[in-house]
Amino acid sequence: MSNSKGKSLIKEAVVRRWGRLANLVPLTETFLEDNTALFEDEDALEALWNKEYSLAAVTAPDQFKSYEDLKKRLDYVLGHKQPAHPRLDEELEGESDGRGTFTPDFKSKAPTPVATASEDEDDALSYFQKLADE
Repeated sequence: MSNSKGKSLIKEAVVRRWGRLANLVPLTETFLEDNTALFEDEDALEALWNKEYSLAAVTAPDQFKSYEDLKKRLDYVLGHKQPAHPRLDEELEGESDGRGTFTPDFKSKAPTPVATASEDEDDALSYFQKLADE
């Protein structure tokens, strides 16, 4: 907890004050030097040791995602768009292969005229005039 110049990162007085406020027993040198065993009996210690579960299944490499999967998920969550890759169809040699043909027929039907703004206004005015007369 100290750097090369001998200065501590935290002042000991501050730590002790917070410890008193939190009703903590102060850590002393004897606390750190206390090396008593959990059990005095070696058989009890070994029985406890044998009850522990193996963490090999949890820490196996197949339990972790690859960097690419994590990066892809991060970009998705942050809203970064992936550049759109054009889908290439290797079966089509040229651009015209696989396309249908379309020839527009412009003479088949004349477009219907669109109502002008003045006709719409006249219709609206006549409607409101009719409502006012009633």
